[in-house]
Amino acid sequence: MTKRNLSVSALSEGYLPTLSAPILLLLLTLTACDFSPVPPPSTPIPIPPATRTPVPLPTNTSIAQSPTPVPQFPTPTGKVVWQVRLDGGIASSPAIGAGLLYVATQGGPFYALDAATGQERWQATFDGEISGSFVISRSVLYAGATFLDTGARQGGVVAFDTQDGHELWRYTAGGENVTSPVLVGRLLIFGSDDDKVYAVDTRVAEERWTYDAGAPLDAPPIAADGIVYIGDATGTFHALDAANGNLLWKLDAGNRERILPLTYTTLTSAYAAGDTVYFANVLEGPVYAVDTARGSERWRFATTGLMTPVPTAEPGERDASIVSSPPVAAGDTVYIGISFGPLGIPVPDRIGYLYALDARTGRERWKVQAETQVVGRPIVQGNTIYYAANAGILHAAGTSTGADRWSFEADSPINAPLLLSESTLYFGTLGGEFYALR
Repeated sequence: MTKRNLSVSALSEGYLPTLSAPILLLLLTLTACDFSPVPPPSTPIPIPPATRTPVPLPTNTSIAQSPTPVPQFPTPTGKVVWQVRLDGGIASSPAIGAGLLYVATQGGPFYALDAATGQERWQATFDGEISGSFVISRSVLYAGATFLDTGARQGGVVAFDTQDGHELWRYTAGGENVTSPVLVGRLLIFGSDDDKVYAVDTRVAEERWTYDAGAPLDAPPIAADGIVYIGDATGTFHALDAANGNLLWKLDAGNRERILPLTYTTLTSAYAAGDTVYFANVLEGPVYAVDTARGSERWRFATTGLMTPVPTAEPGERDASIVSSPPVAAGDTVYIGISFGPLGIPVPDRIGYLYALDARTGRERWKVQAETQVVGRPIVQGNTIYYAANAGILHAAGTSTGADRWSFEADSPINAPLLLSESTLYFGTLGGEFYALR
């Protein structure tokens, strides 16, 4: 088995974790096995002497990161403002800039839509596959991509003109698949399945630095206060200096209590708030809160003890918890999606929950059951949290108890993060419908 087979679809932004066929086969084989528990290590690995140590941040410091905190606007009520049909399923979050929405479809064109009306401004095709979501800076649209025009799959990043979608430049990395990028100043930073993190200068489309993580990168990075955070496919979480790629610290968060002898144990995309960064291990948890300055663990929330019996389970099958959406922190609470069910069963048969955890202690505050797995990073606006279940149900719930204020049923499964801009929620479905709710 090669490293390139060990890939999970982008979680970053919060995509539904879909294991590759070889991994699914191995996990199904392991369901009947009984492995002795091995506690996961959580001691941070020392910082190399040549790298700098970040200054600890006050707990009330506001950090600009990707994704950025949502400004406060009037709360959407769930009414459809407009709805359009696009040519292809939508599995990535849209991006918005200067009144236009940019939406990529699976195997089809990508679009610029009028954010107010949904009217198509233009559509463009690309000789490859867009990986995850777009990043906008001024008049340029950036994306991770797999290029297919050379006869072999090659991963990298590409820049498009926002006026008509024509390609401006591309940079090819060493692997076949890459994560969504994050933009830090003029550097476009992304991970690849060739074990490297890349930083590309957007002015000249040239590499500025690389960092060898020692394992494939499959969860998109985030950036906060000049630090890039990214997890690899063995469960190691890395904190890098965004300016030069130097390692600041790394933490082994690989949960191998019940997954032995697998070394594959991917992490979600992270979320930084104040002096803490939050992330989770996709397969069987836990959820981690880690000090941003030293990489030391503040707390962990175990998910293996939360499992609920599933009626579809066959005798001898082993239940497993899967973290199905990346965390988001708002105020004194961390929200995250967790699902339960036998290893390898289809997504619609898994029981999904949205959990609210105390940001200081990691203790559970409440949980609510969704129709199926919660997908995409939840969005918090004031005292409302918005989240979607893979079954195609969008929920607006109160942050104090998780009780629904309203819900909306889409035409088909939702497998992409939501976008909240001012008072409008935008999202697409795997059936190709794109909605604007207000």
